[in-house]
Amino acid sequence: MTLQALRLHWLKTGPSDSPDAMPYGAQHAVTQGVIWSESPRWAYRLLNWWQHCRHASGGRLPRLHGPTLHTLASLWRIWHADATLALFESEGHALAALRTWLPPLRRKPLVIVACWLAQDMKTTTPARRDRLRRLYRQVTRVVVFSSNQQIILQECLGLRDDQIEVVHFGIDTDKADRLLPTGSDSGAWLSVGRDLGRDWPTLIDAMTLAGLPCHVIARPGVLPQALPPNITPLPAMPESAYWQRLSSCRGLVLAVHELAYPSGQTVLLQAMALGKPCVITATPALADYLPPGAVLTTLPKDPCALADAVLRLDADTSLRQQLGQAAREFVQQQCNEKMMWAGIARAVREVSR
Repeated sequence: MTLQALRLHWLKTGPSDSPDAMPYGAQHAVTQGVIWSESPRWAYRLLNWWQHCRHASGGRLPRLHGPTLHTLASLWRIWHADATLALFESEGHALAALRTWLPPLRRKPLVIVACWLAQDMKTTTPARRDRLRRLYRQVTRVVVFSSNQQIILQECLGLRDDQIEVVHFGIDTDKADRLLPTGSDSGAWLSVGRDLGRDWPTLIDAMTLAGLPCHVIARPGVLPQALPPNITPLPAMPESAYWQRLSSCRGLVLAVHELAYPSGQTVLLQAMALGKPCVITATPALADYLPPGAVLTTLPKDPCALADAVLRLDADTSLRQQLGQAAREFVQQQCNEKMMWAGIARAVREVSR
C-alpha cells in the first residue's frame, strides 16, 4: 500500500545535516510518506551571526529568540504545508501565538512534540499556567513520550483525550547493532545525564555504599569536587566516544527525581539496546520504559536499595546477561526511531485529513 504524501513543515532551531541524517532520526518519517520542509538556511545563519555579535559585545546586544525567528522565516512554507510539527515546546509556542492573531494560520494543523510541558504545568505560576492554557487552544495535537502526562495535560491545559498522543521515545538501534560485536565489560558501572532530573546525591551515596568503580558523565558543576575514589567523573565527549564508553561499561545505574516527564529515557534505552544490565529509580513517567524482567528498579531517593541492586547485579553474571537480553529485545521491538516516527506521522495524519 502506497502512503499518500504528507507535506510536513518542521519547526526547530537546529538545521539537519542532510536528508539522510536528521535530528532524532526524523529521516525515518520519509518511509511514512512525509515530505519534510525546514526553515530557510538564512535563518540559521542569521541566528548564529547574531549570537556571535552578542557574545563579542559582552551581552550588550539583545537576545534574538530563535524559535520566533524560525517561525517568521518559515511562514511561507508553513502556509503551503499540510501541517506543522514543532520540536519541542518553545518552537511551537511562537506559532501558536501567531495563530491567535492570524486566523488564516489556523487552517493548517499544529502538532507539538512536548518534552517538559507536563512538569512545567505542575511547577509554574497560576498566571503563566493560564497563559499557556489559552495558548494551547491554538494547538491541534500534543505528542508526549509517557502515558502519565495525559491526565496532567488534560487537567492543566484543558486538552481533550484525543488531542494527546502518547508515543514511545525511540533511539538509534542500528548504531547499537553495529557496536554490539565489539562490546565488552570494563568492570566499571556508568551513570550519565545532563538533564536536571538526575538525582546525583542519591547516585553518589549509593555507589559510595556499593564501593564499586563507577564512571559519571554529568553536566559541569553538578557533582561535588570531593568524590570517593571509586567514582570517576568524565568530561563531555563526542558522540562516538560516548557510545564506545556505554558499550564497554559493566552496566548502567541511574538515580532520577520523580518528575512528570521521563528523565533518563535516552541513555536508558541506549544501554538496553546494547544489552547492558540497568538499575534505575522508578517513577510514573518512566513506567512505559521499565518492562518487568528487563530492568532492576528501586524507589526514588533510596541509596541503600540502589546500592543493593547494583551489588546484586555485579555479583551475578547470569542475571546480568538475562536482563541485558530482555532489555535489548524490548528496545528493538518497541523503542526504535522508526517506530517513534511512525507514531508521530500517524498522529499528524489523523489531524490533517
